[in-house]
Amino acid sequence: MRWFLETYRDMHVVAGFDGKNLTGLGWLNKVLDMGPAGRKGDCGMAFFPEVSPWKKLKLGALFIDYAFEELGLVGLFGTTPEPNRRAVRYSKKLGFKLFGPIPALSAWEGKLCGAYISSMTRQEWLQKLGGIR
Repeated sequence: MRWFLETYRDMHVVAGFDGKNLTGLGWLNKVLDMGPAGRKGDCGMAFFPEVSPWKKLKLGALFIDYAFEELGLVGLFGTTPEPNRRAVRYSKKLGFKLFGPIPALSAWEGKLCGAYISSMTRQEWLQKLGGIR
């Protein structure tokens, strides 16, 4: 428990609930200070399979709002393994730009694979908001 708390003490986690049930999580692995340019965050999201696509988009939008509005970040980025097609589509639907796949950047089901790097600026998110809500 001590290791977990020390390792993840600076991680921001947002949990999604549907009534009493946990539906998914959004997290920032690290927030990086870029000096006068602002701060960016390395993010990820995961949801239980039974959660509807609409709810997944809504929860993702809430997490992104939190990162930009509450934490004041200017950019988000992440990586998605190439074989995780659902997550790749999800990232695009949320408005992330995807670059790649970059060979040997990740692993999927224990095997080395390529991965996409995703990015989004606060400005891009503000332009996208009308299409999500």
